[in-house]
Parts: sequence; C-alpha cells; structure tokens
Amino acid sequence: MIEVERLSFAYDGTPVLQDVSLLAPDGAITALIGPNGSGKSTLLRAMARLLPVAQGAVRVDGRAQSEYGQRAFARTLSFLPQSRTVPAISVASLVAHGRFPHTGFSHRLSKADTAAVERALEATGLSAYARRDLRTLSGGERQKAYLAMLIAQEAQNVLLDEPTTYLDVAHQLELCDVLRGLRDAGRCVVVVLHDIAQALWLCDRVVLIHEGRLRFTGAPSDDALLCAVERAFGVRAVRREGIAFERMPT
Repeated sequence: MIEVERLSFAYDGTPVLQDVSLLAPDGAITALIGPNGSGKSTLLRAMARLLPVAQGAVRVDGRAQSEYGQRAFARTLSFLPQSRTVPAISVASLVAHGRFPHTGFSHRLSKADTAAVERALEATGLSAYARRDLRTLSGGERQKAYLAMLIAQEAQNVLLDEPTTYLDVAHQLELCDVLRGLRDAGRCVVVVLHDIAQALWLCDRVVLIHEGRLRFTGAPSDDALLCAVERAFGVRAVRREGIAFERMPT
C-alpha cells in the first residue's frame, strides 16, 4: 500500500505537483492518467523515492520512505521506468537482477533466489527465452523480460511508467494479464497509462492528474471521471459500443 499525503514538488522553482493526496491499496491496480506534462511520471518517481519529497509525505506499507534503508526499500517497492538501457546479457541474468535486494554483496543466488527467477520467467511466458541475449528480443518480449525482473524482486508494491507504450495489441494483453496476476496475488500495482480506455478496462482505481493537481480519484465506473477527463483533455467522452480484444485460448 502506498499513501501520498499533500505532496508538492517543483523543478527549479516551477511547481509540477501541488498538494496531491492519494491512496494506492494492496490487491488493486491503480492507474495514473492525465495530459502530457501533467505530473504523472513525476508523481510516480516521487513514490519510488527517486525524487526528494520536500513538501508532504509518502508512506509505503505504513512507513515513511525515510525509514527504509536502500536494500529494504528495494525489497518492498519495485519500479519500471519508461526508458531503459539494453545490456548485453541473457534474459535470465537480467531477471536475476531483481533478486539483488535479497542477496549479499556477492550477488550469489541461493536456491530460493533461483526459484524466484524461474517463477518470474514462467509468469511472463519467457522460460524458453532464458538463455537468449536480451538484445535479440523484440520490443514486446524485452518489455516482458523487464517485467519478469520486477516480479523476481517480489516487492509488495510495483510501479510502472507507461509499460504498454510501443507494444502491439497482443503484447499489451499479455502484459495486462501479468499485472492482473500481481493484483490477484495481493500486490499494490501503480501504473502510468496514456491510453484512457485501457486504464478504464484494466484498472480498479483511476487517479487523474491535471496541471499538477489531483482532479479525480476513484473507480473507473464513476461518471465523475468522465467529467474530469473532459475538463483535463478538452475532449468529449462518449460511451459507445465497439470492438474489444482478448487473448486467444492456448
């Protein structure tokens, strides 16, 4: 569970977030949505302790961020940024990086660590790719490899910044299934999404940020969300029947 209380943040004196308070509970997927430049990624990075919190507070599992040491914080919260380097390592080696908060300084994997890596590869459908060079994977496969690394980390709180960007529809559905699996296991999942329709379909809670302020927080079925979307994006929200996609049975 992640609690944000009256958080404000500025870059070089320019306000980016102003008095934001929200709760991302366990056993739920919480979407952060909003126009470009609204402060979504800044909020996510503040929640991940990658930005200093000068005004307000962020609590993770009931404790202030400052109460955690670096390794202890990594054991309770994992973060997948929007852009990443692509090192020349195997998929299994990348996923094993998720175990480093649990290992000693030698980073030697115990049997429990190896089992966690294998479970993460299986959960993302990458067991057959374990020895593949990460650089040889497609964009969608590579994204799943990084997600497997987060799963191997076994943190209670999982934060992702636009994980479906540049993925085709099949890989988006696979990734959404993995996120649902984390939610069903009782994890707190917070994800920044550009696709509003996807946020309404995938997530249990939606947080709308506009001009650095919280404009809506609640269930995606709440009609007040549509009004908030109209004001924030300057578009009309219309409920229509259309085509939906789902994964083929295997």
